[in-house]
Amino acid sequence: MFIDEAHLFKNLSFPTRIQGIGGSGSKRATDLDLKLHLLRQRHGGRVATFATATFVSNSISELYVMQRYLQPAALKAAGIATFDAWAANFGRTVSALELAPDGGSYRMKDRFARFANVPELRAMFAEVADVRTAEQLDLATPRLIGKRAEVVVVPPSVTLTTYVESLVARARLSPGSRPARRGQHVEDHRRREKGRPRPATGRADS
Repeated sequence: MFIDEAHLFKNLSFPTRIQGIGGSGSKRATDLDLKLHLLRQRHGGRVATFATATFVSNSISELYVMQRYLQPAALKAAGIATFDAWAANFGRTVSALELAPDGGSYRMKDRFARFANVPELRAMFAEVADVRTAEQLDLATPRLIGKRAEVVVVPPSVTLTTYVESLVARARLSPGSRPARRGQHVEDHRRREKGRPRPATGRADS
C-alpha cells in the first residue's frame, strides 16, 4: 500500500492518561490502521510506504502514530506499544494542580512537558524512515530579497471593517454580554432585597 500525503492519517485515536495528547480520532485513520493490520497478518511486516513532508506538525504524538503504522512490531518488542509507555521513554510528564472545568474545584493532571532520549528515538524511527532536509534535496526555491521574509501590512477593506463592527455591536446586544449580566445581577439583588423581611427598628409610637 502506498500512501501519499500520509500526514492526513495522523489523527489516530489511542488511550492515554496524558492530558492534551490524542483525541477522538478520525475514521480515515482508523480505516488505514485496520487495513495495515490485515496486510501485516497476510504478508509480513513491511506492507506500506508513506510519503509526506510533514510527518510531525502539531504534536509529538504524531510521531508515535507513524511508528505505530510502520513499525508496530518494533514498538512491541521494545515494550512501548502503548502511547503512555512510549511517552515514558521518550518524554517527561509533570503532574500539576489545575482548575476543573466547572471552576469550583481543582484536580491533578499529567501533561507532556519535555522530550527525552531523542537520539534513541531518532535511531528507532530511522529504521523505517528516510528523511531528507531542504538542504539535502536542494530544490529550486524563489529567492528572497535580503534573504529573509518581509511582513507587508495590508489595511483592512471597508467590507471587513463593517463586518467586524457588526460583530461588536451584536456582542454588546446579546443577553450573555457583560453589561447585560451586570445589569441582571443588580436587578436580581433588588428583587431579593424586596422579598427579605426588614429588621425591627426598636421605635414605638404611643
